[in-house]
Amino acid sequence: MKAGKLSESVLKRSVLKTIKYKSDDMYTFANVGNDAAVSKDGTVMASCVAGLMLSEDNLYFDCKRAIYAAMANVCAEGGVPATMNVDVIIPEKRLESELKELTRYIAKIALEANIHITGGNTEVTRAVKSPVVTFTVLGHYIYDTYIDASEWVKEDYDIVLTKQIGMSGTVALAKEKYNELKEKFQVSYLKKALDMEKYLDVRSEAAVAGSLGVRVMHDLSRGGIYLGLWQLAAKTQKGVEVMMDDIDIRQETIEICEPYGINPYKLMSNGAMLMVTEDGETLVRELRHQGTDARIIGRLTNDNDKVILKNEDRRYIEPPKRDELEIFLTK
Repeated sequence: MKAGKLSESVLKRSVLKTIKYKSDDMYTFANVGNDAAVSKDGTVMASCVAGLMLSEDNLYFDCKRAIYAAMANVCAEGGVPATMNVDVIIPEKRLESELKELTRYIAKIALEANIHITGGNTEVTRAVKSPVVTFTVLGHYIYDTYIDASEWVKEDYDIVLTKQIGMSGTVALAKEKYNELKEKFQVSYLKKALDMEKYLDVRSEAAVAGSLGVRVMHDLSRGGIYLGLWQLAAKTQKGVEVMMDDIDIRQETIEICEPYGINPYKLMSNGAMLMVTEDGETLVRELRHQGTDARIIGRLTNDNDKVILKNEDRRYIEPPKRDELEIFLTK
C-alpha cells in the first residue's frame, strides 16, 4: 500500500467491514465522515497521528497540527475538548534528550491550548525509523440528546465554509521547502504563509455554530475541501452542490502551491470547517461578528451527486486518494 491516509474504498473493505462489535453505550461508531465517537455518558473522543507525512525536521509542527486536528474532530461532533492522552513511539538509538525536547514541545502546545494531558504511553522500538505520536482528545458533549446528521439535515440546507482552505498545508509546505521558496518569494511573504499556523484552532467558531443549533459540522484536514465535501455527503447521506468561486483561498496558498504543481483544493486544510444549517446567512453573520471568516459555498441536494459548479461548467468531485502534500513529498 502507498504511504498516507487510506483511500475510502480500502478503508471500507479492509477496516470498517472487519469491525463487528457495537456497544449500546455509544451513539456513533467508526464510519466514513465520523472522525469522533460520542458515548451516551456525554464523552466525545477523537485521535490523530503525527509523524507520518512531514520530515522529522518538522515533526513539531506536525504534532501541533495533529493535536488541533483531534480537537477539531471533537468539536465537529458537538464536543468541548478537555483532556488528551499522548502515545509516543521512538526509534532505537535516540537520545533521552530528544525525547525530552519532544515532550516539552507537546506540553507547551497543550498548555497554550488549555487542554490537560492525562496519560499515555511511551516506548522505544526498532519498528519505526522516526518518531510517531498519537494524540487522543476527549471532550464533553454539549447537547442533551444525540441527533444523527442524516436525520437532521434536509435538501437545500446551506453549506458554510469557515476561514480558508489549504492553510495548514501551506504552512507545512513553507516549512518543508523554506530555503527553496526564499529564492522565489520575499521572506516577509513567507512569514505571512507561516503565520497561518495560528488559525488551527476551531473551538470559537464551533461554539458559535453550536449556540445557533447547528448539529452538523465537519473539519477539513488531509485531502482538503474535495475530500471534506465527499465525507460531508457520506455523513449527511445527501449530495452536495458547491460554487467553486465561493470557496475562500488565500493568495499565499495559491502562489506557494503553484511552483510544485500542488492542487490547493486537495491540500490539507486544518483550521477550516464545513457547517450545515438551514439559515446560512445568520450563521455567516454571527461567525464574522465573532471574528471568523465564513461564507456560504453551496447546498445539500437529495441525490448522491457531489458537484462543483464554475460558470457554465458542472463537474463531479472525485475524492482524493491521498493529500496533495503527501503525493508531492513522496515523489
